[in-house]
Amino acid sequence: MQENLLFKKMYRSKVILISHLPLPYHKIGSWTTLYDNYIKNENNKIDIIICPRPEHSVYNNVEYLFYKKSLLYKLKSKILKNRFYHILDIILKLTKKNPTQKYIIQVIDNYGFLSKLCDLISEKKLKDRIHIQYFFHGFKLYHKSQNLGKVFEVLDELILLTNLSLKINKKIYSNLPKNTSVLHNGIDTSLFNKKHRKVKESNKTTFLWCSQDRPKKGLHLILKIWGKFYKKFPQSELWIVGTYDKIYGDGIVSLNRIENHNLPGIYRKADVYLFPTQWTEPFGLTLIEALHCGCFCIASNLGGVPEVLDFGKFGWLVDDPDNPDNWFAAMENYMQIKPKPHSIPNNLYSLESWKFNMNKIVESAKEKIATRVK
Repeated sequence: MQENLLFKKMYRSKVILISHLPLPYHKIGSWTTLYDNYIKNENNKIDIIICPRPEHSVYNNVEYLFYKKSLLYKLKSKILKNRFYHILDIILKLTKKNPTQKYIIQVIDNYGFLSKLCDLISEKKLKDRIHIQYFFHGFKLYHKSQNLGKVFEVLDELILLTNLSLKINKKIYSNLPKNTSVLHNGIDTSLFNKKHRKVKESNKTTFLWCSQDRPKKGLHLILKIWGKFYKKFPQSELWIVGTYDKIYGDGIVSLNRIENHNLPGIYRKADVYLFPTQWTEPFGLTLIEALHCGCFCIASNLGGVPEVLDFGKFGWLVDDPDNPDNWFAAMENYMQIKPKPHSIPNNLYSLESWKFNMNKIVESAKEKIATRVK
């Protein structure tokens, strides 16, 4: 571990990860889980984390610069009209303390901070020393009224989740940063896989819905048609995972909230994974978890989902997914055909693939900033 820290110090540029959440993060989160697995690995490229102090453990292979939101912070934020001044102040002090050091700063989703960081770089003339990587985990970028054009002038790199997101944002914005790329999300395929999938003992067909308990995740659509569907196919079951309240009904098995490490066992027992998202889903982590565990997937034809399912190769896409009848038709079609799930390559959407490509992105940035001069 110490050798890895010494090796990092030999580089002229350092990588800073900005997080509004304490890292490690003890609650469930998609990007925090990815980074947790990444930073624990000795081959990660993160040198410094700027974040609130974690409640429990810290990573011992990175440097921390903690901040907290005190009463003084709240007062100063109002006076300066800048709720990110405390993080920007840490960055500014770093640049003054090490006047020859160059930095790669990773910002995840926080557009408000990104905008203020770009202002700081322009104001303090730090462009030659700071390379900004913005990881956007939505589908469409923000509205033009939020002054994206000004941000794009300073932003060095934009990383999106899918090529579909890249395509639509190119249509909306003609001035995207030159270095705009795609980094698919990844899951731990040593945990989420179909190796231990058993032959079913019963003849029941299990449909699984597993998501956060929010309307945009579409559970209400499945519940709307389930009574009619179960009456026609009484040899079926609907398993529901992720809701706070228990849901009752014929053929419904309500499992409430389940710890992430127990989810693979649920996926492996299900036949069909339903993903009735009602918004432009950027990616869909539960969808790739289900795919790797051997479920047949039926998902909304929205956002980045078609790309995740390889445009129908890895499962069925439901057009007009806000219409419950279309879900009834898709589920009925499954019961009549009983297609086998398509085998997905082990490294596709894997955590190992994500780590490898993240390192490539960082190394490329290091090469770019190394040659940058005033």
